[in-house]
Amino acid sequence: MPKSEKPFDLDAEIADLEVQLAKKKQALEATRAPGVPEAHEKELLGVMLKERIHGIEKMALGTPQPAVSSQTGQSDVSQSVASAPTPQTRELQEKAHAQQVEVLVEVALAKGIPEAVELARQLNNPHILDDFHDALVDEYYEKLVARRA
Repeated sequence: MPKSEKPFDLDAEIADLEVQLAKKKQALEATRAPGVPEAHEKELLGVMLKERIHGIEKMALGTPQPAVSSQTGQSDVSQSVASAPTPQTRELQEKAHAQQVEVLVEVALAKGIPEAVELARQLNNPHILDDFHDALVDEYYEKLVARRA
């Protein structure tokens, strides 16, 4: 992390998500048709985090990723120059799927969602990213509820 950046603050992140969630709920309530049930806030949080993750991924698209050969299913580095995996990525690749998701959530809580998404992208496994999103929604929702208590 560059020295000019502020350290990650999970409490501030949760507070910001709570404000965004309230705005999203208010906007949806204003357009909700009569008889249509209100969306549960955990679902809304899931949508918000999915949007954030996709936004981070789009910003990172400038980083070349290895092309995957349709014949072998393996990365073809000759078609695209990929950055070398970090030691953290190589270590994470050795773990089981559930452990990878757990580590990604821990990274998100300690260093922020962008850092965890970048690590997940380096794994080049959409299933991991999807499961990471689901686990992150659960974890952030728990923190959001605890913050209100």
